[in-house]
Amino acid sequence: MKTMMNEIFSSDLMTNYINEKNFDPWVGTPFEGYRHMTPKAKGNYGEVFVEQWFTKNGSKVEPPVNVGHDRRVDDHKVEIKISLAKTYTNKKHINDDHFMMNHVSQNKDWDRLVFVGVNKNKKSYMKWMSKQSFREIIDKGLYFYHQQGGQSIGNDDWMCSDKKLIELLNSEYMKSMDEW
Repeated sequence: MKTMMNEIFSSDLMTNYINEKNFDPWVGTPFEGYRHMTPKAKGNYGEVFVEQWFTKNGSKVEPPVNVGHDRRVDDHKVEIKISLAKTYTNKKHINDDHFMMNHVSQNKDWDRLVFVGVNKNKKSYMKWMSKQSFREIIDKGLYFYHQQGGQSIGNDDWMCSDKKLIELLNSEYMKSMDEW
């Protein structure tokens, strides 16, 4: 039995499967290897990027006061989300403007949410919205939908992706970084 298992695991079919899933279309860019990081590491990467961006633009950046936000920027509690354009492994292709923003909660302690959407072949996004705007969006049933069980289990985790996220980024709810 062990010999048969080893034979199958060593087959071209199985090794090619692993190689295909490890495809990284970001090779040769500053994001090489990002695709294979854990979700937590990706989130931390986004937090460091946003902290650096604000610092270089003269803002005061401080650590969070609790787990309800990622940083304090100019005395605003800031939740930070980053997404690289989605990779379609089977097509070995990046689909620009296809992002995901998830785990956004009304009940967490944040004032402003910053979203960074990174495209490979076109201009990337960095915009923000207030918590008041987020609550208005949720109340109106726009852009976001419940995540992981949703309303039926009282979950306050919301997500937005792909076309709806691009619509949100281009809506009156999202502000340019010049309007910080």
